[in-house]
Amino acid sequence: MPYWSIGYLGIVWDLLFWALLIAVIIWLLKNNFQNRDALELLKRKYVRGEISRREFEEMKRDLRRN
Repeated sequence: MPYWSIGYLGIVWDLLFWALLIAVIIWLLKNNFQNRDALELLKRKYVRGEISRREFEEMKRDLRRN
């Protein structure tokens, strides 16, 4: 349906839809990268011997839940 038959409200809804879609995609990507960074840090601590295998597995499981 052309915009002139809906009026400017149609354009506003389209802009809101796309802005919301982009915001959700950015949020999902940011959240995923934060979990990866935390997992990498956890792996480094395990390799250096700062945490035990049991602690590593528990923390890894917690990260994967979030």
